[in-house]
Amino acid sequence: MVGGKAAVKRRYRPGTVALRDIRKLQRLGELLISKLPFKRLLREIAQEYTNSPRFSASAVLALQGASEAYLVGLFQDAQLCAIHGKRVTFMSRDIQLARRIRGERAQLLLCGDVIAFSLIHSLTFSRDVALQ
Repeated sequence: MVGGKAAVKRRYRPGTVALRDIRKLQRLGELLISKLPFKRLLREIAQEYTNSPRFSASAVLALQGASEAYLVGLFQDAQLCAIHGKRVTFMSRDIQLARRIRGERAQLLLCGDVIAFSLIHSLTFSRDVALQ
C-alpha cells in the first residue's frame, strides 16, 4: 500500500503480451524446442530405420534447426490460410491446406505428427544433400 491505496497491477489488453513475447523470441533467434526431448524424438524416429542410431551433437543441432525452420514456415502458411478463412486461430485443416498447397504428400492428423514429419523430412533432405 502506498499512501493508503492498494497498488493496482497493470492489466494489458488481450494479445499485447503475446506479441511482446513473439518479438522477444524473434530477437533472440535461439532454438525453441528443448534439446533433450528433441533428441529423444529423433532417436525414436531413427529407431524405425536402424537398430542403434547414433548422432553427433552438431547433427542433432542441424536437424533441430531445420525442423524448427520447417515448422515455423508451416505455421506461418497455416496462419495465412486461417486469415483467408476469416479466422484468427488456425486449425489442423489450415495446416493440411498449407501442406497441400506446398505439394507435400503425407496426411497430417496431430501436432506431434508435424514434428515427426519435419524430422523425417529433414533426415531425407540431409541424406540427399550428402549424396550429391
